Amino acid sequence: MNVVTVRAPGKMFISGEYSILFGHPALLLAVDKYIYVTVGDADGYEYREENKEPLRTYSYEEFLKRVRRRSIHVYAALKTIHEELDLRIKNIYIHTRSTIPFKGLGSSAATLVATIYALNKHLDLGMEKNDILTLSYRVKKAVEGGSPADIAASLYGGIVLVKQTGDVETAIEKIDSGFMDQFRLEAVYTGERVSTKNVVKDIIRSVNKSEYRRRIIDLIGMITLNMKDLLELGNDHEQFLRLFRLNHHLLAALGVSTPRIDEIIREIEGRGGYAKISGAGFGDSLLAIWIDRDKESLEKPTDIASISIDKEGATEMTTPI
Repeated sequence: MNVVTVRAPGKMFISGEYSILFGHPALLLAVDKYIYVTVGDADGYEYREENKEPLRTYSYEEFLKRVRRRSIHVYAALKTIHEELDLRIKNIYIHTRSTIPFKGLGSSAATLVATIYALNKHLDLGMEKNDILTLSYRVKKAVEGGSPADIAASLYGGIVLVKQTGDVETAIEKIDSGFMDQFRLEAVYTGERVSTKNVVKDIIRSVNKSEYRRRIIDLIGMITLNMKDLLELGNDHEQFLRLFRLNHHLLAALGVSTPRIDEIIREIEGRGGYAKISGAGFGDSLLAIWIDRDKESLEKPTDIASISIDKEGATEMTTPI
């Protein structure tokens, strides 16, 4: 029986959330929270998510219709492979599972990467990682827009410098993660849910109308490259963390912070840590860095997940989920 399971990590932004949309690079790390997708042969079609009733049918069209109601990203991956490769997928089951604890950690991108990677293996399509990157980003762009940054981080793992070089073309540079491994890292959920697609559209529009906001974007682009250099040199924690903090203040000046985000960051800084928005802002998750690994973290009810850097990226597993 042909069964393939792929694990794809989530992500967090170190720098460059919005500047990547204006020609600058972004710097991200893959995190050890995952989406798992298993694809195998079936009698008909089946789609199953953890803790939900499975969807079963013998009609491919009905299968796509039902999957779309559950996961727009799995649906879009199936539809794109069907249309772009002129391939009608027959008799298949897809099972998904997540260990990503809350929004803002790249679950949508990881779902796309894991689904397309698993379908590629199961159907023997012969795609390399760069092909998966391009196809995954094409799907993401159609579904929600944005940049290829989270796709690249999930696919390649570790710390990546990502720059969009064309409509769907992307340049990737892997950065040694030894510098960041010295810190304790946390993902902090703000409790505020946002629609990334709508937020990104609004910010792009506002930047295009404002020279002031465009200068902020350019500054973030410069900071991203400086932080990348510091990661590679690995000998100046203080300057790296100063730029990390400055990055957040520039995002706040761009208008994507909230009183709740500001409150959480003040508390983290008051305890000796550093934190910034990771992603679109207006809510979702923050990346927190602690120099002192034993320092007490935030008090509940804030949702916090201890994270480490995933070094492998999307990976085929030996055991189905």
